[in-house]
Amino acid sequence: MRLLQQLLSEGGAWGVHGWYQTMPKKFVKSKEEILQLLHDWEGGDGCIASDRILVDGCRIGYMYRQEPQQEWDSGWRFMAGDETQEYLDDPYHCGIYKLNTLCNYDPEIQPFLTDEVGSAYARKEDDLLHKISSKEA
Repeated sequence: MRLLQQLLSEGGAWGVHGWYQTMPKKFVKSKEEILQLLHDWEGGDGCIASDRILVDGCRIGYMYRQEPQQEWDSGWRFMAGDETQEYLDDPYHCGIYKLNTLCNYDPEIQPFLTDEVGSAYARKEDDLLHKISSKEA
């Protein structure tokens, strides 16, 4: 995953100005619709999210925080929760985004973003995100 992030990052070998370009994605929200919701964030504000959220419009169904891989990385990973392993193994189905962008897609995540590495949340039957794991657990 780290190699893929480096290759696809801005300035990376496969980045926008490199030899490899992916097809443009049609996001649910336009750049103009993204509001500044995440104020006073410290540290890396990047995250990885599935297209099921940003392209297909699904709500975040599962999120977890791992040790950040780069200085830009918050460690947060977001999925709708219905992705197959095959879907997630295709790098075209995920992207690197700002945490603020994900807050615009699902504002419910915002209170959890300062949780420690090892935290994980899943959407349950009551349609709310519940903590299912933490470093202390």
